[in-house]
Amino acid sequence: MSAGYFRLVNHSSNSVVLNTMICKGLDVSLHASSVSRDGVMTMKSVQNILIEGGSALTFKPGSYHAMIVGLDEFVRTDKVQCSLVINDTQSLPVVFELK
Repeated sequence: MSAGYFRLVNHSSNSVVLNTMICKGLDVSLHASSVSRDGVMTMKSVQNILIEGGSALTFKPGSYHAMIVGLDEFVRTDKVQCSLVINDTQSLPVVFELK
């Protein structure tokens, strides 16, 4: 299992919703991490992440991120092609660099 980090910028004046991420040959789910009052790190699966118009959302350790299963199949490549599903109807193609 691997984690994916990236930054999404919404250049429009309207809010958009990131519903999911699809990568051929991989099992991908979006998650949010947080720290409880007791100092315990928790992680939960999330869907429908709101990105306000004119703002950005950074997927990073300790926050939103993608959990990815199956990257070991891509060991001979340095990039993975995926699609971000926005507002349930738009598919935004993206290429992620593997590090």
